[in-house]
Amino acid sequence: MVERRRSRTGRVYDWTIGAMVRLAYERVVRPILQLNDSPHSISLGITLGLFVGLTPTVGIQMVLVVIFGTLIRANRLAAVCVVWISNVFTVVPLYYLFYITGIMLLGRESMSYDDLGRIVANDSDRGALEYVTHIFNELGWPLWLGSVVIATVCSIPTYPLCLRFFRCRAQRADVAAASAAEVEAP
Repeated sequence: MVERRRSRTGRVYDWTIGAMVRLAYERVVRPILQLNDSPHSISLGITLGLFVGLTPTVGIQMVLVVIFGTLIRANRLAAVCVVWISNVFTVVPLYYLFYITGIMLLGRESMSYDDLGRIVANDSDRGALEYVTHIFNELGWPLWLGSVVIATVCSIPTYPLCLRFFRCRAQRADVAAASAAEVEAP
């Protein structure tokens, strides 16, 4: 049975995969398609948002893309929209993928649940700095390495693909505007 909920406006939403895809389209894709900026800036913003969204920086991702977007003159709205690729639904699978990728690249064995419990348990004879360093070496380093590799592999083709898409879209809009002007001209 499909769960139905009412929004604040009274509209009934079906919480299915199709409904979530439509919601993502309306909240992420449509705003990007309606941007009035250069294809380069939009494509750069999408690429930046994807790269940062695929790093373990949840909580500061939007701040990072706004800062870096300003520095490299990327479309910040496009970057903020795309950074939501990591959200409450995707963060666990993404982080697991990052960790497994980092473990494989480092040639380490994946740890068991008991190993994780031992690492997280703070021994009383270990200082705070040593404890944080130990956790970073065991969990953080593989997580970061895997995320940077995956973010780079995904981001490299994103810019040229988006640039081509938005240039073609701009050309079609120019042709449509020229055709409309010819029809209206007496």
